[in-house]
Amino acid sequence: METEYYSICSDPQLLDFVGYRNELSMLSMTLALLKNRLHALELPLDVDMNNITYWQRFCLMYRSGQQDIFRITLKKVEEMKRNLIQKMYQDIKENRIAPIAPFLSIVNPDHHLSTIEIDNNSPFITLDMVVITLKKLLNKNTKFAGIINELFEDLEEEADIVIMLCLIKENSNINSEWREFFDKTSINSQVVDESLQEMYESMIPAFAEEYPEEFDINTFTLEAFAWADSLLNNYSIDNPLSIVPL
Repeated sequence: METEYYSICSDPQLLDFVGYRNELSMLSMTLALLKNRLHALELPLDVDMNNITYWQRFCLMYRSGQQDIFRITLKKVEEMKRNLIQKMYQDIKENRIAPIAPFLSIVNPDHHLSTIEIDNNSPFITLDMVVITLKKLLNKNTKFAGIINELFEDLEEEADIVIMLCLIKENSNINSEWREFFDKTSINSQVVDESLQEMYESMIPAFAEEYPEEFDINTFTLEAFAWADSLLNNYSIDNPLSIVPL
């Protein structure tokens, strides 16, 4: 979805910020790469420090310098991620969701994001406080959560389909705290991917027959299933799997 907008964007300033979901994904990936590299640099060496050549000593000095660089860079990127999460929290608190989905500057050039800057006195905001997690969705409806636990032996293994079902269920709540996000991400396409339709038909009719109250067929429609799949494809991040509602 977003690639289409990037391909026609002619204003580089609109690419300075590519949406909370993409910014989070890039920072998380960068952090993972930096941590892996630092871990490799910190692995113990089988070297007798009392019996090394001068060039080995220079190599160890270089290695130590690289460790320092990666630690400083890692700290800087962690600060960037924390600042981003803080801005997300502020935007959610002030109900500052962009008017049009997908929530990119390209699509919403006149929408201004939070400009808050964090300092040592700022409250520590964790990622799970600003995203829609499976745990949050299940906690919204304990009866539905119990049925989900009966239907799926391993929620982590089936997290993608489970979160889709929970999103559909939560979307039926007119007072949902994510009502505006859900409404703005509605889809109008009448064409549903064949594999998605097969997945729907393999589960939902059986679930609706077994649990007609919680799996109301008027709520768990094929269109709703396609909408949940769209959210998963366009607004989700991994580790843990969650939906970015901004």
